[in-house]
Amino acid sequence: MQPPYNPPPGPGYQGYGPPTEPGYGAPTQPGYGPPPQAYPGPPAHGALAPPQPGPPGGYLPPSPGQPVGGGKKVDPLAIVSLVTGLIGLPAGFCCSWFALIFTFAAVGTGAFALVNISNKPNELTGKGLAIGGIVAGLLVPVMLVVFVFLSVAFLSLPALFG
Repeated sequence: MQPPYNPPPGPGYQGYGPPTEPGYGAPTQPGYGPPPQAYPGPPAHGALAPPQPGPPGGYLPPSPGQPVGGGKKVDPLAIVSLVTGLIGLPAGFCCSWFALIFTFAAVGTGAFALVNISNKPNELTGKGLAIGGIVAGLLVPVMLVVFVFLSVAFLSLPALFG
């Protein structure tokens, strides 16, 4: 049979105390202390307010005008430059003069991206992507010139050994 419950605490209640009757399997331990106090209200006139807890880790919220993600944003023109430069490479392998359109697009958007990144270094990244797009775009006309030179040389072989 279970012993009856203790009566409710009276006006001098100071928190959870040790068990009143040891020996029920639980070790005797000290009490937890008084219950936490409720918010005391606004400070008196002239007194300083208690410090408010900030964001975890001590980081401050972003200032107005800064990206919310906390990081820099990749310039979309840098991505377009790299993609058009890489699309132009297979077209250049096919000896297509149509690939020069991709060269102009890759070099132009890469140059604009580099200017944007240098004007807003705290907001934009992607300098490597823009440079990669410019280099890939400039490889296309170099490949076309090499292929034209090799095809002319190959076609002139019968005349040389003829």
